[in-house]
Amino acid sequence: MTSKKELLTTTALPAVVDFTGHGTGLGKTLLAKTAALVYQQAGYDVTMVRIESKNITHREADTDIFIPTENFAQAATLVGGLAGVLDPLFETIKNIKLGKSAIIIDWGGGLADHRSHIFTATQFGERVTEMGISAASVIATTNAANDMAQAAALLRTSAMIAPNLTRCLALNRRRGSFVFLDGSEQGRIYSRLRDEARDARTFEVRAVGGESWKVCDEVGLTMPQVIQSDLGALSARIGRNAFIAGACQIEVAAWYSATEAELLRALALPNAAKS
Repeated sequence: MTSKKELLTTTALPAVVDFTGHGTGLGKTLLAKTAALVYQQAGYDVTMVRIESKNITHREADTDIFIPTENFAQAATLVGGLAGVLDPLFETIKNIKLGKSAIIIDWGGGLADHRSHIFTATQFGERVTEMGISAASVIATTNAANDMAQAAALLRTSAMIAPNLTRCLALNRRRGSFVFLDGSEQGRIYSRLRDEARDARTFEVRAVGGESWKVCDEVGLTMPQVIQSDLGALSARIGRNAFIAGACQIEVAAWYSATEAELLRALALPNAAKS
């Protein structure tokens, strides 16, 4: 099994990664945050871009560019229409320092159609390729039939509008595994999803036990802070006794370690400088 150090020595990571999905509750934001940590630990300067409603709680501390979805309503008055809403993102991509910087894009739920329209209008995949920028899209789903059906459609659309981008499928097990009874509706939809993902890099995201991450996230802790915290300090911060705080710490550490490995494996690209 390739170690993290060996993987980062022999491969590169995409300079731009967008996390998307049709619905909410797919784990896109958590995966985007984790990817940002992975990149930072690999020595990259990371710009986190969030595209979501102003009514949804977001932390300025871990968001460098916030684009409110309410701006899409004024798209008709902007140069480029819908694409004009993302001008701050495009400017950041234009000025990226290859090999040293990365841009992580977290699309809010319900924005998949806007994303498709903008990627088509701007020929996003072709543009970044012409600029020598490697990019990837991570499409997330849970095992719910509707989520999987929408992920299959999004994989198909992404292959058409941005074939230059590496496509990844994140199977989030937060609602259960992806093992289904033969002949079941979920099983049939999952089979179609795997067909659409045949040219994508598929990886699984394990569930965090109980509410372990939720209680830490609600008080503003990052995963490294949870993992590295003194048990007494963590217990006081989340308002739980040391037994529960310890269990949360172990669960979060195990989740981060497994997810970091899966993200690195899915995103790893041949490193031209090392080949």
